[in-house]
Amino acid sequence: MFVKSSWYVAGALADIGRAPIHRLICEEAIVLYRKQNGEVVAMQDHCPHRRFALSKGRVEGDKIRCMYHGLLFNASGACTHIPGQDVIPANLSVRIYPVVEKYGWVWVWLGDMETVTDLQISGFAHNTLSEWKASFGDTALVADYRLMLDNAHDFTHVGYVHEATIGSTDVAEAEVKIEHNYKSVQFSRELHNVQVPPTFERLGKFKGKIDRSQIVRYTPPVHVSNEVRINPAGMLDKSGEYCFVVNNSFTPESSKSTRYYWSVARNFAVDDHEVGKLLYEEIARAFEEDRKVLDIQQSMLDLENHSVPLRNLKSDQANVLVRNILKRLIAAEHNRVS
Repeated sequence: MFVKSSWYVAGALADIGRAPIHRLICEEAIVLYRKQNGEVVAMQDHCPHRRFALSKGRVEGDKIRCMYHGLLFNASGACTHIPGQDVIPANLSVRIYPVVEKYGWVWVWLGDMETVTDLQISGFAHNTLSEWKASFGDTALVADYRLMLDNAHDFTHVGYVHEATIGSTDVAEAEVKIEHNYKSVQFSRELHNVQVPPTFERLGKFKGKIDRSQIVRYTPPVHVSNEVRINPAGMLDKSGEYCFVVNNSFTPESSKSTRYYWSVARNFAVDDHEVGKLLYEEIARAFEEDRKVLDIQQSMLDLENHSVPLRNLKSDQANVLVRNILKRLIAAEHNRVS
C-alpha cells in the first residue's frame, strides 16, 4: 500500500540534531542524527545483532553505539567495534538511506540507491523563497494516509468541517476545474463576492465580501500544495491581495497511522510576527478539525466490512484521479520487485 521509491519527510530541519531520533516511514524503522559537520545520517533503526533500537543508542563522534551490547556503527552503516570480539563479520551492517535537506524539511529516500531521483515538488519552493515567510508544523494521525489525500482533494468539506476557521459553504458550490496526467493532478476554483471565513476576519484585513481562489497541486505519492488568494470583492488591481501556500506532506507510518508534515508560507506581512503567529494558529486549528474527522473515519472503517466500497460523488473527481495514480505506482513497483 506504499510507494517505496520516493522521498518522504522525516522531520523539520530543527527536529534532527546530534541526539538520535526514531521515525517510522512506510513500516520501516529509521534512526536519524547529525554528524559533527551537520550532515544528516538516516539508517535502519535496529542493531542486526538482536534488533535493539539504535535510536535508543548513543552518538559518538559520527558513529552510533547500540546500548544493548555495545556494537558501534559508522555513518556508512558498517560495524566498527564489537566489545570483546576482534573479528567483525563483513555482513554485520545496517542499511543507510539517502537524505536531502530541502524546502525546510529533512527527506529520506526509501527505494533502492540506484533508483534515487531529484526532489522536485510543485509549490513547495515557497517555503524557502526570500520574499516569503514560512512556518512549519506536524500532526500525528491515527488514519490511513490515503484518507488524508482524499481530504486534501475534496474541498466541499471546508464549509462544514471548518466553519469555525477557514470555511464557508460557498466553497462546496463553486465550479471546479481539473487538470491531470499520468503523474499529477491539479484542481482550482474561484469564488466571487462571498462571505469572509472566520480565519480571514481574525487576520484583520477583510470585513466585507471577498473574492477567493484556490489552486491545489498533487505530486505523487503524498505531497499536496494548496495556494490560496484572497482579495476584497471586486478589487481589480490586487493591491489588497493576501496569498499564502499551505504545503502538505503525508508521511505514512503504517496502514493506520500517518505523520502529517505541513507548512504555511505567506507573501504578506512577512516581518509581522503577530500576523504570522495568528495565521499559523488558524491553520493548525483547521488541521485539528481535520484530524478529528479522520480519526472517526478510520475507526468506522475498522469496524465495518471492507468489502463494502466507498461511494464517490461529483466532488470526488480529483481524489479518484489521485488514488488511481497511487494504485498504478504501487502496482508498477510491486511488479519490479517480484
